[in-house]
Amino acid sequence: MMLLLLLMMMLMCGGSDVLLNVQRLLDTLAQDEAEVRRRLVEMTRTITVLRVNEKILARKYTISQQGETGLRQVFYLATCRRHC
Repeated sequence: MMLLLLLMMMLMCGGSDVLLNVQRLLDTLAQDEAEVRRRLVEMTRTITVLRVNEKILARKYTISQQGETGLRQVFYLATCRRHC
């Protein structure tokens, strides 16, 4: 029942990788419980690393935006002093 539900959800999502995802799901279900847990831990670790990297990149982007805004203000003030 659960497998059928997962297959239906994957087919509804579409995409060219549906058959590949179904094959991966079947391979995972065929493995023993220890292997499934090991893969789950590995995927969880990978997701955590990706989320941390995303936060770091967002902070770097914010800092660079703030720096650019500051530079634009300095440039604007410098050009106003020359022309005023």
